[in-house]
Formats: sequence, structure tokens, C-alpha cells
Amino acid sequence: MDIFLHHNKCLKSFFSRYTVFLLMVIVPANMRADDLNDLTTPVILNYSRSDYNGATQNWAITQGLNNIMWFGNNGRAIWFDGDEWGQVHIPNNSIVRSLQTTTTGRIFAGSFAEFGEITMNESGAFVYDSWIGNVPEKFRDFNDIWRIHELNNVVYFQSFERILKFRQGEFIGTIEPEGKFRFSFVSNGRLFIEEAGVGLKVLLNNELTLIEKGDFFAEKEVWFVGYSGPRLMVATQKEGVYIFENGKWNSWDTPVNQLLLKNSLFSAIQLKEGGCLFGTTQNGLIISDENGNIKKLINSKKGLQNNTVLSLYVDSENNYWLGLDHGIDYLKINFPISRLFREEGLGTGYASIHHKGTYFFGTNQGIYSWSEDEGEFVLLENTGGQVWSFEILEDRLLCCHNNGIYEVFKDRAEHLFDLNGAWKIMPVPDQEGVYIAGGYSGLYRITLGNSPELTALTGFGESCRVFEFDEQGDLWMSHGYKGVYKLRLTSDYTAVDQIMSFGSNQGLPSNFGNGVFTYNNEIIITTQNGFYTYNDIIGLMQPYEKWNEMLPLEHPVSTVKIDRWNRVMFFHAEKLIWTIIENDSLVYIDSTSFLPLENQFFYAFENIYFPSQNVAIIGTIDGFSVYNRDLQYREEAGIPLFIKRIYYYEGSSGSLKRNEINPTETDITLPLSQNILYLELSVPVFQNKEYLQTSYMINGGAYQNVDNNTIVLQNLKSGHYQIRIRTRDLTNSNQSETAELHITILPPWYKRWYAIIMYLIFLGILSTIGIILYRRNLKIIRRKEKISQTRKMNQKQLELRRQSDDTEKELIMMRNEKLRSEIRLKAEEIANSTMELVLKNKMLLEVKDTLSKIQKEKDIEIRNSSIKSMLRNIDRDLNNEENWRVFEKNFDEVHENFLNRLKERHPVLTSKDLRLCAYLRMNLSSKEIAPLLRISPRSVEISRYRLRKKMELSHTTNLSDYILLF
Repeated sequence: MDIFLHHNKCLKSFFSRYTVFLLMVIVPANMRADDLNDLTTPVILNYSRSDYNGATQNWAITQGLNNIMWFGNNGRAIWFDGDEWGQVHIPNNSIVRSLQTTTTGRIFAGSFAEFGEITMNESGAFVYDSWIGNVPEKFRDFNDIWRIHELNNVVYFQSFERILKFRQGEFIGTIEPEGKFRFSFVSNGRLFIEEAGVGLKVLLNNELTLIEKGDFFAEKEVWFVGYSGPRLMVATQKEGVYIFENGKWNSWDTPVNQLLLKNSLFSAIQLKEGGCLFGTTQNGLIISDENGNIKKLINSKKGLQNNTVLSLYVDSENNYWLGLDHGIDYLKINFPISRLFREEGLGTGYASIHHKGTYFFGTNQGIYSWSEDEGEFVLLENTGGQVWSFEILEDRLLCCHNNGIYEVFKDRAEHLFDLNGAWKIMPVPDQEGVYIAGGYSGLYRITLGNSPELTALTGFGESCRVFEFDEQGDLWMSHGYKGVYKLRLTSDYTAVDQIMSFGSNQGLPSNFGNGVFTYNNEIIITTQNGFYTYNDIIGLMQPYEKWNEMLPLEHPVSTVKIDRWNRVMFFHAEKLIWTIIENDSLVYIDSTSFLPLENQFFYAFENIYFPSQNVAIIGTIDGFSVYNRDLQYREEAGIPLFIKRIYYYEGSSGSLKRNEINPTETDITLPLSQNILYLELSVPVFQNKEYLQTSYMINGGAYQNVDNNTIVLQNLKSGHYQIRIRTRDLTNSNQSETAELHITILPPWYKRWYAIIMYLIFLGILSTIGIILYRRNLKIIRRKEKISQTRKMNQKQLELRRQSDDTEKELIMMRNEKLRSEIRLKAEEIANSTMELVLKNKMLLEVKDTLSKIQKEKDIEIRNSSIKSMLRNIDRDLNNEENWRVFEKNFDEVHENFLNRLKERHPVLTSKDLRLCAYLRMNLSSKEIAPLLRISPRSVEISRYRLRKKMELSHTTNLSDYILLF
């Protein structure tokens, strides 16, 4: 219980002392932050001949209108707008030795026995216009045009043989040397030129005059003329730099001159802010201040393609272009991001710090030191291996290393504690001189002093890389795969007394990818789903809505760093976001300044160190980069933007023809068949492409982002379109002037004005013809209506007659049908009667003949025998089946096959049953049927009953009616 009371003491005094302590050990680093200028190398972009598709050597550089860069190459002038390279060929294919942009934006090029102007044609393509034809024949005998200058509206084309002068495109004369010229220069508005064997001259009142003591350079090769303050400065190729003072030329006793004496000078320019750029043949680029101190030496070891600098240029963004013996290099000298460069590489950057005048860098290769005295990176002996972090404790620099913990000095590192890997060290709250270290296999208690001690904490053996103390003195530790732990330590900090773990079952979205940091004494957990915090009332983790709403980050946070100014750096999705949070409110967020470093961080091991408030050292996968907020890009003159090409295609898919439109046109009219238009844009900003976004809108709609600097306007309907294009700087919302284009898509020919007039004329003609035809047809219609009415009346009368006849016919048919029915019934009756009569007559005749014979017989026995025989015959005739068959045949003929149909329906009926049915069909009563069947009427009724059962008739069905239905 005493332990918990001890941990719950108010720790405000600790945090006050801890803050003061941090300031004491870190503020000294702030004093030497400017040393980074000597340590860093600007970002260098290398362009080889395969990039610009030209020769290796580049002799001249200039920047034209729209910020496009131009380079003098072999047989061509090469241009670059930041996205695309292009070429303009020179007629004789000679080397372009000189390029110059005038104050009006005209671009001139000079080569062997050739010079002229580069212009843009109606299709927006660059073309070369030779001026050699404007020069009188007697002055055309010259070789290379080495320099081109513009002074007082006069353009000077300088060769070794003569200088040709032009004003407003017209040849106005030459300047001839006594022997041969060498090179010319413009400085402070004056034209200087060296004449071999004579010395250095200046153009005054249209005449070349030897400068004071100018003959000093009669036998020296002058490659640069400028000023060092008020003093004239002349640089030679091999003998260094001279300054004119006290009436004579003295060697410039400066570090830069000493370096130039060792490395031949080939090119140089003076900087507006003072100082110079010197391009050498052996050691790359030297940047000096106006006093001759070397600010930077950038050569092939620092990232140049080679050490021979043939030409130099400072562009509108104050960055440097170098025409090299092999390629073109671009130095982002005025860019907020620079590199800590070491030719052999530094490895992956994990930690950096400044201590006692020396910078230290921890990588996967070991500990590197850099000081102004050494001027280079030194790998400290016996520190090879993985470095994880640096901490300054008690004015001692400690390094957490794969091999344990080192104490680091300027020129060496001593192995302080040998343990299985150390991640991090931090002070224990309210315990002066006691520190907790996290290692691969748990936690350790450290005390320094004269006899440093390290004690492993018992009770917890997990790897501890990310951990923080809370206000109660408990230690919060995040594990990459097991969630978050809250550890309560013993009062002597030698053991873990209590462990609480938090994962997916305790409120966190997952056990993986969690982190922990403190902000304003508050423990905050980073997860895959945002920020979480511990609710000690319910004992669970819950979303930290305040921070989630304040920082709705799209991707999970991998690492959080907080500097001594309480600014919070969030690393997420390979990006870095710089924030300032005050009173639980976000007052500043910068998500764009670090765009050039995107995808260069090592996930979960990102690190950043601030030697000063606006300067940061950031670890990357290939070393370290430096961010200087004071160099944050600002384009005061606006962002350049122009339409480079406008074109469309016509023809079939197999033979499409590309048609160019002058990109300077602001009003374009096209037929409907050419309603797919391509706009290629150029934004010649070279150092800050990452910070720019180009977009366009149509007819006042919403802006749409442009990809690959190409806008495709397709399926445009007929009508007028206003296209507005802009480029915005994401860092400060600066934007270019809006490029505006008006496009008219003509309607199809059948919707044009002349077609409408034709339609109106045609409609008038049709209307006139229609009226005439209408009147004519009206008469015809009326006549036809009269005829039609007559016909209708006649047809109606005929119809009435026809209906009357049909009615009469129907009545006749009905009467005939009735008569036929009556005749059929009569015929049936006649047939029945006839059949009975025939049978009776036949039987009576036979009886008569027999009786006649008996009457004649005298013998009584014979007579009696004859009577008996007659009776037998009568009985036989009454039962004669043949008679029945005859009756049946005749009966079926009269009654339409009645008996056969009856037998098909009821196959169980016997011959006697059929006879009964036939008599019933004849509508005979039982009394009438009895003698025909030679049975009694009662037997007839019984036979009728049996017949009903065979036919399976219900008791409600009348037998006679049923038989009459057949």
C-alpha cells in the first residue's frame, strides 16, 4: 500500500524540473544549428544525355519566357519546362556555345559561323530563325559565337574574330580587335572583353578602352569579371583570382582562391546577394561569399555527375543549373529540404543529436560524428551495428545500441552497459539520477555518476521500445504485437510489481500496431482506428474523441514525436505532419512541407530531431535529410503557368491526323466533328513540383485536378465554353495567374444560321404551295364529301335492305329447320310404323299359308302336327334374331346410329337391353313394350330398373330422357 501512495504523489515538481533539465541540455544545440549549412548538401537532380536526348557537353544556359530553361548543346538548343525536354536544331549542326535572354524575353543562340533567334511558331513549337543573312558578307568570316550580351537595347554577338552589334533586329556595325578577342563579360552594366596579347578592355562610348592596368592580363586567360564589394575582381583560368586595389592587381588572399588555384576555373557568375559561383574542371562547383570564404563545395562526391562545370546559371527561383561535361545538374539550393551527404552512404537513419559542438548520427552501420573541425563524417570505432536512439542525461550523451548502451564522446564511444539490445532511456519521475531503459528482453534501472550501474527489472520480460510515464508514475508500454501494458514499478525501481494488459478484449480495436505517447501529462494511445485513452473508471480503453475530431487522419499513426516547443509530429502512411496544439485545439497543421520526403521513412522507426525551432534533422531510409523552414518556398512573382500545346485529331482510327492550334490563341472555334480537344500545360517550377496542384474548371463549375499536365476536353456539345486553369501552391495557397481559354464548338451545318435561313425560305415556299394545294384540295374534298355522303346514304339503304333480307332469311331458315325437325320426326314415325307393318304382314302371310294348308288336310294327326309346327314357327319368328338384326339396322339408319353410340358409351349392355333402349327411344310405354318383348309390364319395369343400374344413372336422372339424348 505504501508503494501505491508513493506513486500517487503529485509529480508537478518533477515535470517542472524535468523541463528545465531538458532546456539545459538541448538549448546549447540550438546555438550551433547554423553549422548544418556546412554539413548539408542541396538536393541535386541529375539529367543525363538519355534524359534530354542530346550530347554530353552543355556549354551555355539561360532561362526564357515562361521560366523555360535553355541549354546549349551539340547542334541544338535544348529546352526543359520541368516536365518535358525538347530541342531546336541549328542549321549547320554546330555546337551551341552561347545563349542569352534579353530583357524583352527574346532568346538568342550562337554557334559556329551562325547565330539567330529562337521563336515560337503558330503551332506553339520553338523554331530557330537565323540572323546570319542580316550580316554583310564581309563580316561573316568568324568562327564560334562565344558570348551574347544585351546592353542599352543593343545585342552583342561576340566571337574571337569580332563583335557583331544589332539594335531591334537590324545590323548596326561591328567591333574589331587588334588581334584576337578571348572572352567577354558584363558586370555592373559594363561590357568587358579580353584581347589576347593586349589585356582587359571595357566598352566606353562605343569604343573599347584598356582598363587601368589592364595589360596585366595580356598573357593571362580571363574567365570571369565581377566585383567584390567596390573592388573589381578578375578570375583567370589557372592563376586564380585578382582584386584591383591601391592601384594594382593583387592575388585574392582567400580560401576560395586557394582552392581555385588547385582546380582550373572554367565558368563563374556573380550572385545578387553577394558571393560567386565558380565552376571548375576538376572539383565541381565552389560557392563562396563576397569575402572569398567557401560556403559549399559540391562535386561528384556530393552528387554531381562529374566535376567539370562548363556553364552556370541562377534561375528565377534562386536555384542553380550546371552545364557539365557529362549532363545537366540542378541544385535546389533555395529549397527547404537538403541532404546529409556522404559518398559511401550513411545507411538508414535512426537517430540524430547535437552535443558539445558535434553532431552525432545513428544508423544501421553505427555512430557517425561530424564537427566543423573535422568537416566530414567519421564512423566511431567499435560502434558498428544498429543504433536506436540518443539521450543526453546529466550532460552525458548515451546511445542505445544493438550491443547495449554506449557513452559517446566527440571522437569515440565507450561501451557503458553490455545487454541484449537497448531501445530507449528516459528519466524516472521524481527520482533524480534514476533512469529506466527499455531493452529487447525487458526493463532496466540505470544510475550514472562515477560508477554507472544497470539492474534488470524482474517481473516483466517483454521487448520495451515505446514507453512513457504517466502522472502517477506508472509506466505505459506498447508492444507491436501484444497490445498495451500498464506497469506499476516497485518504489526502488528494481521490479515490476503489477501488470495490466490492454488489447482487443479491453477496448482497443486490435492487439497489433498500437503506440503510446504523452502530451501535456496525458497518456494517448495510437491505434489502427485513431486515438484512444484509458478510462480508469471502467478500466477499459475507449476512443479519444477530442483528438480524433481534432486530427481526423486518413491513415494510422506509426510514430509520434514531440519537440521541446510542444509541437507534435505525426508519422503516418509514409508521410510527416507537423502540428501545433494549444488548449486542446489544433492551431497549426503542415501536411505539405515534407512532401519531398514522402515514402522515404522507415515504418515504425521514424525519427526527427530539432537542433533549432525551424530546423529539423529527419531520418530516412538512405541517411538523413534536413528541413529548414526559413527556406520555405515562396514564389513572390506568382507561379508560372501557360498552355504549351492545343491540338485535336481527325480522320479514321487507322489514319488519325494531329492538328495543332496556336497555344497563344485565347478564342478557338471548332466544328462539332472535332469536339475532342487536348490542352498540354506547362508549369515551369523546378524545385517545388511536389507542392503544386494544377486544376481547371469549365463554365464556372467546380475545379477538377489535372493529371500529367494534360487536359482532355471530350464530347463537347455545340456551344461556348470558358476554360479557366490555375496552379496552386499547397504550402501557402499562392497561385498562378489564371489561364483562360474560350472555345466555341460550332453546331452541325443543319443548325447554322444560313441553314436556318434556308429552312425559313423553304418553309415559306412549302407554305405557299401548301396553301394553294389546300384550297384546291378543299374543293376536291368538298366534292368528295358530297359524293361520299350520297354513297353513304345509298350504302345505308342497301345495308337496311341487306339487314331486312338477312332477317327474312334467318326466319326462313328457322322455319325450314322447324319443318325439317317435324319431317324427321314424321319420317321416324313412318319408318317405325312401316317396319312394324312389314313384320306383321310377313308373319300374317305365313300364318295364312300355313292355315290354308291345314284346312285342306284331312288327317287329324297331320292337321294337329301342322298346327303345332305353325305354333313353333310363330314362336321362332317372335324370337328370331335375324328379325332383330334387320330391325336394328333399320332403326340405326333412322336414328343416326343410336344403338352403336349407346354400346360405345355402355359396353356392358346386352342385346335385350339394347332392344329395351330402342323401344324407349321410340317413346313407347311399358305396356306397349311388354308384348314386343313377350313379357309382362311388371317385368318391363324390372328390366328398366336393371338397365338404370348398368348405366350407373343416379336416382334423379330420368331413363327415357337420358336415352333420348343419344
